[in-house]
Amino acid sequence: MLSDKVRTLTYQLALTRARRRLEGGVLLDVGCGTGILSMFGAKAGAAHVYALDGVAKLCHLARQIIAENNFSSRITVINSKVEDAQLGVDRVDAIVSEWMGHALLYENMLPSVLSARDRYLLPPHTSTVDLASWRRERLFPCRASIFIAAFSAAAVNGDTGGYDKEEQEEEEDPVENVKQWEELSELYGVNLTGAFASAVQQDLEKRVHVDMIDARCVATTTSEVATLDLATLSLEELSTHGVKGTFEVKSMGMVSVRGFVIWFSVQFPHGDVLSTSPYKASTHWQQSLLYLSGPLPLEQDEVLSGEVHFTHPQDAPRDLSISIDFSVNNSHKTRVEANYLLSS
Repeated sequence: MLSDKVRTLTYQLALTRARRRLEGGVLLDVGCGTGILSMFGAKAGAAHVYALDGVAKLCHLARQIIAENNFSSRITVINSKVEDAQLGVDRVDAIVSEWMGHALLYENMLPSVLSARDRYLLPPHTSTVDLASWRRERLFPCRASIFIAAFSAAAVNGDTGGYDKEEQEEEEDPVENVKQWEELSELYGVNLTGAFASAVQQDLEKRVHVDMIDARCVATTTSEVATLDLATLSLEELSTHGVKGTFEVKSMGMVSVRGFVIWFSVQFPHGDVLSTSPYKASTHWQQSLLYLSGPLPLEQDEVLSGEVHFTHPQDAPRDLSISIDFSVNNSHKTRVEANYLLSS
């Protein structure tokens, strides 16, 4: 994650710009990891930072890094879940967290941030303010948006943008994986085009594939599926119903659509934006690809519209289920429903 310069420098800039709000205050870092964001907060003027993480080894490492940078007196690392944490203070002045996963919601860390917000991000008792507006200026990030488009083919983008490509998990193009079984059957003299190829195809159609897609493969306009205001988003609503939104995208030519690509962006209080769009510098989040069961031919300006629903399986709450229901030109005859899973 530290080698993702786009991610890390955007957080650094956002916290630095907020110096007037952080100066002399208390900052809470939810899921602190190595402690890099905590140190950015301390450098931006926070009098004290509470750095929470549920992984003991990470907390031990964070303490070492913080000590090496002479911040031990101003940053307290606590090995605890947010829900069980005892900070020793009743309130904080700001919250920072790098909670986003693939397709924004994978790993399901957002509820912990909202729990911390409800419990600790409170104005001074003497203040009479609009709570939502007050919180929106003190959440890093304060908003998140999910976007969708259709793509005609998957291609790994050679531009690594701001991070070390060697650290990502390389994933072959699943379309090519499916095609190769005929060639291998002929080469090995055994049939791999039946049950084995079927299993590969099922995996292709049911799994969320994380990869960097070449922007030239995006075949439609882009639609914003959902925007989350972290100052007002209900923890109960999120946990019960997940995130749901509608979309409408238009073909940018005569294309053969292979699936949908999902990405996200987050916004910080002073307007800084961290985007995982295929049109921007690449990040370790890459994009999330949903393959259709087969190619879908479209003419110029034909419209794909429908609904996307993001939920977390009860038996594996860190995983992410994505269901999509769409049609071409609002024709019921072309309606497609599909479900995908992103799991560790």
